[in-house]
Amino acid sequence: TGKEFLKPIVRLQKFCHGSANFVIPMDELKKLHSDKFVISVFHDENGNYKLDMNDQQRPIEGFIRRIYLVKSWDDNQTVQLNLYYPISE
Repeated sequence: TGKEFLKPIVRLQKFCHGSANFVIPMDELKKLHSDKFVISVFHDENGNYKLDMNDQQRPIEGFIRRIYLVKSWDDNQTVQLNLYYPISE
C-alpha cells in the first residue's frame, strides 16, 4: 500500500491550566526510521482512552494532528497545538 505502519510513541498527560507538556526525545524519533512523524493529540473528555466519533465517523472530542519533519526537529523545540473542537450537533 505504500504506507508504513510504525509503533506509536504514546504519552498520556493531564491538562493543567489549559495546557499539557510532554517530551519527545530525538533518539526516539531516530528509531522511527522515517523522515517525518505525526503528533496527534486529543482531549479524552469521558476518560475512555480513545477519540470518540459520531455516526459519520467524525471526532466529537477536541483533537489535532500535525506532521513534522525529523530533520527540522530540534531536541528542545516547543510546539503549541490548538485543539479543534467540533460543533455539537
